[in-house]
Amino acid sequence: MKRNAIVLILIIAAAANLAAAAANPVNPAADRTKKETPAPAQKVIRAVRADEPILIDGKLDEKAWQAPPSNGFIQSDPKDGEPATEKTDVWVAYDDKAIYVAAYCHDSEPGKIIGRLGRRDSSVDSDWFSFAVDPYYDKRTGYLFAVNPAGTMTPGTASGNRKPPSTARGGSSR
Repeated sequence: MKRNAIVLILIIAAAANLAAAAANPVNPAADRTKKETPAPAQKVIRAVRADEPILIDGKLDEKAWQAPPSNGFIQSDPKDGEPATEKTDVWVAYDDKAIYVAAYCHDSEPGKIIGRLGRRDSSVDSDWFSFAVDPYYDKRTGYLFAVNPAGTMTPGTASGNRKPPSTARGGSSR
């Protein structure tokens, strides 16, 4: 049986990125005047320690990716907050130098995948896989990372009560 999917792996140099971000914290009080949007149910994914080197090659054959995946995510477009229309399996691993996020993005119509190439940090009309890290566990501030099928990567921050950008919540973007 043919399996149609996009395999994306992101690597984050955790020590460098999070340390630099901690040195420049965001102001959670910035948007208190705006009407609050209820936050979606919290999704927690447990990270496993990688017992072997993780090769960033688009294949999920390392031992860290053999555990049961996390799934059951929500979408941001076209129906914000609704269950994702396509299944996405996600794993998180770490070692002494980095945090690794692997995603297997299933698609029932792979011919309709939109993967536009754009400059790094640019927002292009495309399908996206994104995730957020809440290092202070305050549910108000954090760091966002997104990648599309063409390899365009977009990091960002979340602060206050603002709704995150559309790429910050994962799920189908069709």
